[in-house]
Amino acid sequence: MNLFSNRYKVKPPPKFGIDNSIYQGIKITYLCPVSDPKKDGPSGGVKVIYKQSEEINKLLSPHFKSAVVHPEEINFVCNWFEYSTEFKRNLYFNINNEFVIIPDFWAERYAPQCILNNIKYGIFVQGGYLFGNENAASTLSAYQNAEVIMTISDDTADCCKLAFPTLSSKIMRMHFFVDSTIFTPNQQKDTIITYMPRKLPRHSKLVLFFLEQYLPSDWKVIPIHNMTEKEVIEKFKLSKIFLSFSELEGWGLPPIEAGLTGNKVIGYTGEGGKEYWKPPIFSEIMMGDIKGFVKEIISTIHKMDTNKELFVNEKAIDQLADLYSKERESNDIISLSKKISTVLSI
Repeated sequence: MNLFSNRYKVKPPPKFGIDNSIYQGIKITYLCPVSDPKKDGPSGGVKVIYKQSEEINKLLSPHFKSAVVHPEEINFVCNWFEYSTEFKRNLYFNINNEFVIIPDFWAERYAPQCILNNIKYGIFVQGGYLFGNENAASTLSAYQNAEVIMTISDDTADCCKLAFPTLSSKIMRMHFFVDSTIFTPNQQKDTIITYMPRKLPRHSKLVLFFLEQYLPSDWKVIPIHNMTEKEVIEKFKLSKIFLSFSELEGWGLPPIEAGLTGNKVIGYTGEGGKEYWKPPIFSEIMMGDIKGFVKEIISTIHKMDTNKELFVNEKAIDQLADLYSKERESNDIISLSKKISTVLSI
């Protein structure tokens, strides 16, 4: 989600206010950036925020209620994936029973307002390599005053522990549910390679340039860009290979979705992906090894064409689905709710 890190620096953040209304139960409000595929491309991090808020309402209602607020564009809603998320249309927060969750790249932007107004908050870290973009003192203050530091992967949790060694007790790993009943493989696939062109474009252009001389005439490469979730699923179901150009990402959602839909995933782990980057679905290429990247694609195509292999390994897909199952997500959300209840003394 680092594409959002610099977008709003040109203007000051909108001001928070205090909501004095009486409410039974606990509110969990997620601050969320705007994600418009036509401008920036879809953001997996925004999808995670929407879906986690949605799941809190499904799992913990009526004692907990959750909503998403877009502070920079208060009436915005995403339109590129399906959800039943609820929305907050103001920036007034109840200091008695409302807990605010701030995305990591906005920690320095919105944590000071929470501190000033005595609003309890946590920080959701989906990118463990965004530290160092702000003033070190303001970053440390934001994290020290957070009640919980949520992390999207083991790698992100390790980054937070390295950055804030005295705050390890606040760090909480959150698993995200990736629906394997939606991202499911076709038995009949086409000779298609998919990739995301906005990720490390120089690398992807070089890989495709070198690959062009060796790509069989019946194979084609399709970029997945500015597409809705439904369109991406359709492409993943048809493709046999997905190329990953992840760069220092906290997790990496598209490679998981591609793997669940029966693709052989070749490329960079982005570090966060190391927790699931295992054969036979995933083949790791070291960052910058363009020649090795191309040779691995050529080898994989040859194996598929020669042996008619699709690399649709049901056991491996089931293991991947289990790692990001509904049960794991639910257990983490329950742990988070208990933490927030304690913080708010409710």
